Amino acid sequence: MCRPIGAGIMIQSSGQRVLQRIGMLDELAATSQRLEGMTAELPNGRTLVKLDFPRLHPEAYALGVHRGRLFQLLLSRCHRAGVTLYNGFRATEFDSIRGELKSSQGETRGRFDLLVVADGSRSELRKSLGFAAKVTEYSHGALWTTGPCDFKANWLYQRVDGTQRLVGLLPIGPRECSYFWGLPVADWPTILQSDFERWRSRAIEFCPPSASILNPLRSFADLTFGSYRSVALRVPFRENVVFIGDASHATSPHLGQGANLALEDAEALASLLFGSTSIGNALQMFYHQRARKIRFYRQLTAILSPFFQSHSVWRGCIRDATLPLMPRLPLVGRQMLYTLSGLKEGWFDWS
Repeated sequence: MCRPIGAGIMIQSSGQRVLQRIGMLDELAATSQRLEGMTAELPNGRTLVKLDFPRLHPEAYALGVHRGRLFQLLLSRCHRAGVTLYNGFRATEFDSIRGELKSSQGETRGRFDLLVVADGSRSELRKSLGFAAKVTEYSHGALWTTGPCDFKANWLYQRVDGTQRLVGLLPIGPRECSYFWGLPVADWPTILQSDFERWRSRAIEFCPPSASILNPLRSFADLTFGSYRSVALRVPFRENVVFIGDASHATSPHLGQGANLALEDAEALASLLFGSTSIGNALQMFYHQRARKIRFYRQLTAILSPFFQSHSVWRGCIRDATLPLMPRLPLVGRQMLYTLSGLKEGWFDWS
């Protein structure tokens, strides 16, 4: 089903460049929140890390965006371009010879010259099409909600307690925020059966700015639970099939690059298809053009995630001791901003 879902995301400089080139950035920015950086605090109020995008470039910023608004803009662009949408068609198979998609109900659509699979980290088509992927389920996830919020700031705000508690507020537009509460996946069934008001009181006590978004909630049904996974397709294409976005290279959201990498995937693929005389050649070039950057962000996220959400006490101690110092180091601080902005192309890109 094609519909807007999800909570807040950050559109970084890399994603903004794509939206600017297709003429959508200003429209999206008008309903989003301009963010000058991100900050994380410890329970005692000490700053764990603060990254200011203008230190990278005076005009650098991120956009706090409601995922649904981005979806609606992209969908509207598809309608205006005359794209035919088959809503409610649950594709489960693809006949690459006939170029036909088959649904779980036995219906078919086609003929298609190329199948672009962008059905997310839980892609059903990966397995049915025989694509071998390394999928790692993380032990942690998060509760999410989005709504009116009195928190007025131009940054992503987080509070961190060891590796067990990670809470954040992401402004996504006029008086709106996306809230997330990190927790172990195994704890969710127990929390779901617990006293909601007691949980909410503890959550507000830990992160006071979240009071205005949590107070109107009446039960855990008003929150959405999501787990994280890492997906790595060694080769994301063959013949007339290609995987992009989270279906090809999902990570945990700790670096906030999922939507930005997906936008870059889509633009790169479209450009290469337009400029090539062969779908096969275009897919080869797409793979080689995107592989280094995707590998970097996937590997870096895998390294960093356990330092923010895991059962490891020592990782939290190391993080608290070292992370406050890192942005102050000229070269390291710039690379942190460069990475967060989605502009770093690989491990050895020191631009």
